Amino acid sequence: MIACTSHIFFVLLQPIFKKLKKYYNSFIMNVLRKDIDSCNAVLSLEITKEDYSPKVEKTIKEYVKKANIPGFRVGMAPKGLVNKMYGKAVLYEEVNKLVSESLFGYIKDNNINLLGEPMSNETEQKPIDFETDETFEFKFDIAIQPEISVELSKKDKLPFYSIKITDEMVNSRVENFRAQFGSYEKVDEAQTDDLFKGNLLEIKPEGEPLEVLDAMLTPKYMKDEAQKTLFEGKKVGGKVTFNPVTAFENEHEISSLLNISKDKVQDYNHDFEYEITEITRHKPAELNQEIFDKVLGKDTAKDEKEFRTKLSETLAQSYLPDSDYKLLIDLKKIALEKVENVEFPVDFLKRWLAATQKEMTAEKLEQDFPAMLDFLKWDLIIKNLAKANSIEISDENVLEMAKQEAQMRFAQYGMPNAPADILENYANEMLKKDNAYDDFYRRALENRVLSVVKEQVTLTNKTVTVEEFNKLFEN
Repeated sequence: MIACTSHIFFVLLQPIFKKLKKYYNSFIMNVLRKDIDSCNAVLSLEITKEDYSPKVEKTIKEYVKKANIPGFRVGMAPKGLVNKMYGKAVLYEEVNKLVSESLFGYIKDNNINLLGEPMSNETEQKPIDFETDETFEFKFDIAIQPEISVELSKKDKLPFYSIKITDEMVNSRVENFRAQFGSYEKVDEAQTDDLFKGNLLEIKPEGEPLEVLDAMLTPKYMKDEAQKTLFEGKKVGGKVTFNPVTAFENEHEISSLLNISKDKVQDYNHDFEYEITEITRHKPAELNQEIFDKVLGKDTAKDEKEFRTKLSETLAQSYLPDSDYKLLIDLKKIALEKVENVEFPVDFLKRWLAATQKEMTAEKLEQDFPAMLDFLKWDLIIKNLAKANSIEISDENVLEMAKQEAQMRFAQYGMPNAPADILENYANEMLKKDNAYDDFYRRALENRVLSVVKEQVTLTNKTVTVEEFNKLFEN
């Protein structure tokens, strides 16, 4: 829900003139503002015939030059006929341009920070008839961003959770790297972790045709222990009688092994004979300088002790974003408490969301709106803190945040030291996706704000295990 909410409220916080800028010029209608309360207002503007006639006349003349009407050569159709055919459409377009232009000009010139977009007033707006009216009056409801100011000091106490790096965590990481950089070798006698290659023969009543399948399997992944142990100690050329359906249980694995559809799996719930033709064993890599260099970079560690020490430091560093994320959640909680009495245009926001979000049902809106409003408040708080601390985010900052995300993803796929050019290319591709730039911008801004806030509040350091840390998110 958060991703959806963030996108909706990023749109909410966009100045309306970004969408209307193409209409803006020096001509602005007279706009009147009536404040309803501190965060709601009505903008009224009147467009007369003198305002739009020159524009309509000019456009009709352009239409006459290009009109291709049956019975007339191009550009020779009578102006009256062209006006009859296209006049109302031209009038509608030009009036709408003037409305957009005037709203943009007024909002820009008066430095109004909007929430959402102007919406047609539902109580004071009179019906408009482009067939008969010559003067048009428009009324728009607008929602105004409230002034938010959050002051933080040493009186504000926040816990900072550091994750304890245990020997078990380091050992697990070491074994993962040994497996990742290991090799495969052919062996004659099997263990259950080995990869088997062989011929699979279905045992059928005498006289029925037999089918031999080339099959690869690893007993390690069998769910049935009795079936798994049948393969221990077997040699190349040996045979094993087992039931694949009993052994694996998973229909997808069984259908793949037997080359059948999943709906036919239970038809093969009986014994097969497996003749072993090849056994391959994975051999974990030895801990040596080559592994140290691949994992940490050349000559970063010179022996296993130093390697483990560096891994421990790297692990601790990798958990810092998680610690910061928890700190950000706790900061958000106390910051929201500081602005709980600030008035927001709740009714307008609900109306705007219902009108602009196709999937937003009335029930869903009521259910999700409290969290959405908190997100909006938090976004304004972050911007306020950024402004108060002279924090600005550049395109380079956004790219750097995307590169950090790319680096984390590559590390998850076993490439902890991906080359810089690959990271940058991957980051640039991520930024091309819908809303990605906005998301990374917000994350970069939050990170910069958090780094400043750490110096302004009192942090209480608490060291916890990974399990204890994860439980903090359960409530």
